[in-house]
Amino acid sequence: MSNWRTLLGDILDDLIERENGNVDLNETAYKAFELREKLNEKIAKMTEFGSGNAGPVNVKVKRLSPDATLPTYATDGSAAFDLYAAQDVVIEPGSTEKVPLGLSVEIPAGYVMFIVPRSGVSLRTNLRQPNSIGVIDSDFRGELAMLFDNTTEYTDTSDYTVDTLDEELIGYHEPTPEDSYIVRKGDRVCQAWVQPVPPVTFTEVDELDATERGAGGFGSSGVSG
Repeated sequence: MSNWRTLLGDILDDLIERENGNVDLNETAYKAFELREKLNEKIAKMTEFGSGNAGPVNVKVKRLSPDATLPTYATDGSAAFDLYAAQDVVIEPGSTEKVPLGLSVEIPAGYVMFIVPRSGVSLRTNLRQPNSIGVIDSDFRGELAMLFDNTTEYTDTSDYTVDTLDEELIGYHEPTPEDSYIVRKGDRVCQAWVQPVPPVTFTEVDELDATERGAGGFGSSGVSG
């Protein structure tokens, strides 16, 4: 069965060839009907799962700690909301730590939450999110957390100081390796957004529709414009 792009191309070709009298208009009309049905299906799916113009999505939030901070938007135009650390966590060079956010959420069915680093943290520190992106499913009820790798190389040098996310060197109550970071309670450590995610069904086939790109990937299109 043809996809809607192929059908549209066939109809345009038919209209171009119509002047030569080589086109069966009944067949063209059938293609147009099939195209309309496919576009209606696509529109229905966009309507069902949101086209980007829907109203706010309500997410239930439960505080798991008295030190937890509810998510906030930094500006009116922010696409993602900020999430806050619920306790102090020291991240030594070469280590991976989980920063509790003190919240659990109920994402509506048909939606997903994605958690990613804040650009300022990535710019000013050597902390990186090891799983690249956090996926919060609609049926997950555990505590939200942010994972951080301290990518700085470990050294034996230790003192009673740690670096904050704002690049401030502060005192600490016990010796820590040089280039250790502290995430402090109340720090904005990551950002997240919620978006619709349609259920997917899979159909095994012998062949896939051909495209101009084909199997090209991993930089096959080059770098420069």
